[in-house]
Amino acid sequence: MSIQSAEWLVEETADALVGVGDLDAALGAYRRAHRRRLGPHHFLISDLATARRANPLERALYRRSVTDDRVFHTFEAIGSRRRSPATLFAPGTLARLARAA
Repeated sequence: MSIQSAEWLVEETADALVGVGDLDAALGAYRRAHRRRLGPHHFLISDLATARRANPLERALYRRSVTDDRVFHTFEAIGSRRRSPATLFAPGTLARLARAA
């Protein structure tokens, strides 16, 4: 993820570094982009790191990802940070998870 984050930093600050824009504003834009793109993952990882018991949605996700390729690919994409954890709340995914319950 650090290469992706570096790409976002370059995208946001390139103009400012060649003297066309304000570096502080560009760094603020990078901070917001970083938080927007990785904030949901940070929240999810921090929540799971508390060693709490899995909630019903998580249990359904784990159970269904073993037997349903679409759910597995959604789970894998979230875990690899290619898709937002909000993807779990897509109607099709929720319907597939409900069938696992």
